[in-house]
Amino acid sequence: MSKYFKYIVILFIVSIGIGLAISYVKRNGKVDISAQNISGNTEEVGIQEELTEPTSNTDIKIGPDTIFIVETKYEDCKHTEKREYEAPKEVINLTEEEFEEKYPEYIVENFSQDEVSLYGLAEGLCSDHYIITIDENDMIIVYNLKSNYDKELYETTDISAEYLSSEDQKELEEGIYVYGKADLNSVLESFE
Repeated sequence: MSKYFKYIVILFIVSIGIGLAISYVKRNGKVDISAQNISGNTEEVGIQEELTEPTSNTDIKIGPDTIFIVETKYEDCKHTEKREYEAPKEVINLTEEEFEEKYPEYIVENFSQDEVSLYGLAEGLCSDHYIITIDENDMIIVYNLKSNYDKELYETTDISAEYLSSEDQKELEEGIYVYGKADLNSVLESFE
C-alpha cells in the first residue's frame, strides 16, 4: 500500500505543478516548456517565459470615424481657432509616428482611434475678420478677410448707404474692420 501511496503523492504534486503552470500562463502570457535533456531524463525540464511588450501608441491608427480637433493660433491677430473635422482620407490608417512625419507643422496633443487633437501656428489672420464697405450701387457689403489678407465676398446686404449720415458713409467707403460675427451683426444692425 505504501507503494501506491508514493504514486498518489507524486501524482498529486505533479497535478498541483501543472495547475500552477496553467494559472501562470493565463495570467502572464505564453510559457514554453521544453525538455533540455532530450535523452529522456525528465528531471531537467526548463520553463522559459516569453515576455510580452505592452501595446504602444504606434499600434493605434486613425480610422474613418476619427474626429480631428485642430487648434490654430494665428501669428498676426494672436487669435486662436478651434475646429472639428472628420478624418481626411489621406490620413486614415496612419499611426501617430507616421502622422507626425507627414505633418510636422502640428503638435499632437492627443492621439487615439476616436480623436486626434492637434495644435499649430499659422501666419496671417484667423477667419473671423471682416470688412464692411459699400459697393458701386451704394449697398452695404461684407468681405471676409482671409489669412493672407485677401478679401472674399461674405454677404451682400439689402441696406442702402444713401440714407446714412455722411460720417457713416465715409467710414463705409474706407471700410470698417470688425472681428467676430457678433460685432459684425451689431454694426450691420446699427445701419438698418
